[in-house]
Amino acid sequence: MDILPLPQPHSLTVFCGSGRSEPVAQVMAELALRGPLTILDGGNRFPAYHLIRLIRGRTPDPSAVLQHTFVRRAFTCYQMLVLLEGTPALSQPYILLDLLATFYDEQVLCRKSAA
Repeated sequence: MDILPLPQPHSLTVFCGSGRSEPVAQVMAELALRGPLTILDGGNRFPAYHLIRLIRGRTPDPSAVLQHTFVRRAFTCYQMLVLLEGTPALSQPYILLDLLATFYDEQVLCRKSAA
């Protein structure tokens, strides 16, 4: 991890980027090698093949690491809301990819509050 600092326990770390998957995949691989990891993907950007290649290069048994790596996807803003509400507060890292991507859908009707 020469490029990015590893997130610390009980903290919130935010990465903003241009959409390149390399730095994000490196953080995911490092966290997955240390223990359970959950990825919440709202923009269908989970770099699965890249992550697997990185993990395979660091351990003789990548399947053991991948068994405690969980990916949950949301394709609509409603699914993202359910995903966030239903995610348990465990003491393990969570990575959110493209959190707001599902909220840009023009087909979703906006509710106006009555004033």
